Amino acid sequence: MKTFTCLIILLCVPAKAIALSIQKLALSPISPHSINVSINTEAVELYYFQSWQYVVDDHTITIEAFYVSGFGSTIEYLNNNFQLPIDADLAGTYDLTVKIYYTNQLDAYLQPEQQDEMQVVFQTPLKPITFLAQQELISKTAVILYPNPTDGNLHIIGAIDSLKVLDSQGRQVMQLRHFYDHIDLSGLANGIYFVEIRQHQSSRVDRVIKR
Repeated sequence: MKTFTCLIILLCVPAKAIALSIQKLALSPISPHSINVSINTEAVELYYFQSWQYVVDDHTITIEAFYVSGFGSTIEYLNNNFQLPIDADLAGTYDLTVKIYYTNQLDAYLQPEQQDEMQVVFQTPLKPITFLAQQELISKTAVILYPNPTDGNLHIIGAIDSLKVLDSQGRQVMQLRHFYDHIDLSGLANGIYFVEIRQHQSSRVDRVIKR
């Protein structure tokens, strides 16, 4: 099976100094119905892992991992692995947000304190393993069109100013100039199209197959 992985990482840095940070993410398939998310974290003080939770809502995934600082731990760098139930063999695009927190083991009434966050856009099927590091940041202006090939409903991730759809002969068949998160190509004949995207004084062209 041909595999293709496209990833965009958007690092959200809190206003205050970060004591605990995400250093690397790794995604890998476990079975046809699950993937593994490996999270490497590092702290400026001693800490250890406590618990985690996740939400899978269609193609949007959120992982929240909770850590406890100090308490005699001698660990400054951790790796933890989390299994997510998604159809890893099916072609799809997912928004994954990973948030890490410090929590207070002695006072259950105190809210966990968020320390760092990463947002990843990835496509399945996954390669055997894909590593992502903070140093591999890509501009927030990146845009993804999916699925491709499409049956007509083409989703858009990213902010754009306008777009045009051209047929294989270069003739314009559609133009949009307002905010949207998808375009409907169902009224077009099956074939190859070119989507011209304009964004912040620049433009790009993506080849899309309608079938």
